[in-house]
Amino acid sequence: MLRMAGRLSVLATGVLLLVGVSSASAQIGPSGQIEQFNYTLTNAPPQGFDGVIYSTGVIGTSGGTVDFQSGAAKEVNFFDNAWTLIPTGNDPLNITVTDYRLVSAPTITGTAHVPAGASMTVNVGNTDQTIKLTNGKFSIPTGVGGLGAKPQKGGKQVVKCRGGARSCRATINLAGGARDRQIVIRLTGTDFLLKSIKGPPERARAAYGLTDGHFKLGGSEYVVTLNAARSSRRGSRLTLTFGRDK
Repeated sequence: MLRMAGRLSVLATGVLLLVGVSSASAQIGPSGQIEQFNYTLTNAPPQGFDGVIYSTGVIGTSGGTVDFQSGAAKEVNFFDNAWTLIPTGNDPLNITVTDYRLVSAPTITGTAHVPAGASMTVNVGNTDQTIKLTNGKFSIPTGVGGLGAKPQKGGKQVVKCRGGARSCRATINLAGGARDRQIVIRLTGTDFLLKSIKGPPERARAAYGLTDGHFKLGGSEYVVTLNAARSSRRGSRLTLTFGRDK
């Protein structure tokens, strides 16, 4: 049972390519951009099934978190096309679900499962618009590609890895988001391995993806593609540590 009055970080389903929402992981494809949706569910009975199933405009998931104000759940899932929750216990369910999605369209559609007597709203991180959802079909403007949306930063970024001949650390800034940005890390030695990646704290609300990482130029550079949600706050950083195996 997932207990009340706490936060739960849920791993997304899919193939791990090194992607996260702080601790969450999932596969991120080459198109679309990561967006944050904050669902607030109040006064849901402790039986049945709650959640959202997406139909169009969503490519996949980057996982999410669930904040319990009251009630409990015996199962929470973040799938490529849905987030679902099965309540349990005796208390009404009052929760906030932060759902990170790879979105490819200015509008997403789907079906909300809101039990009788309960209410659900969604706040769209890209536009800061709050929409009330009822049980049944919905349409949510995402702001992706719209006139009011700031384009996420792509292009190429060179990062210096600081250290010596045996190891070094590189810092990548996530604040403000990124889309298909090529990160070139210039290492301080060769024959290095990627030893670890440290993500930002959960409070930073940083959804990110690193894909297609590889060494080049005789091992003196590490190149990787970065995608990060526009909602990633100031100070959100990734720290990559490189070093020799022995």
